[in-house]
Amino acid sequence: MRLGVRKISWPTREGAADEVIFALLDEEKERQLLLHQSGKTVSFQHNEVRLLPFAVSDVARALRHSLSFGARVGPTKHCRDIRMYDSYFHAVTADSVQLPDAQSAEVKSRVLQLCVTQPERTVVTWSGYVEYKSHKFIRLLEKTWVVLESIPMPATGGRTHGTLMRVVVRLTPVEAELDPQKPEDIVEMANVVVSTYQRHGQRMLQSMLEQLSDCMRTGTRI
Repeated sequence: MRLGVRKISWPTREGAADEVIFALLDEEKERQLLLHQSGKTVSFQHNEVRLLPFAVSDVARALRHSLSFGARVGPTKHCRDIRMYDSYFHAVTADSVQLPDAQSAEVKSRVLQLCVTQPERTVVTWSGYVEYKSHKFIRLLEKTWVVLESIPMPATGGRTHGTLMRVVVRLTPVEAELDPQKPEDIVEMANVVVSTYQRHGQRMLQSMLEQLSDCMRTGTRI
């Protein structure tokens, strides 16, 4: 997998319009399958692999509806707005989180999810622009790559297929009132990054599993 070299100029001022953020996310939509690297900033990365007893097509559909499943959309829910297109969606999420240092933070994210189906695999990419408002402000660019591959299930002797799901999550600070040379600021940044992953990654996974479990219980499709 090659490295992308063109850098997006992300907003550095508070209150950038949703349209501006989505225009930038759309601009890099075609390049979301590429990993990006910069020697000038610190990136945080998480990797995991899961074996799911569901077909690739069902897992991909569950991921597509991970923010709109159930009653999660609306003024009082964390997903404030979502707009579906052919192979991707735009969404706006907003909620409050409690960081490990007991500081409360208001968090707003503008998200683009893109699904690309290939003969041998399905790739779902997630790109988010995350703003934390607390005693200090922090803005992160969140990138997630989810690769779904069909695999025979050992429990059925290979008669049915499940999904091997590989996930890579990378979070990169775009702007922050923190000094990367100070250990205490690095710890604070790490806390914010972990909280971001837990909020977005675990929420997406939980929604996906709830949808798949409901379909298995009722015998319906997503």
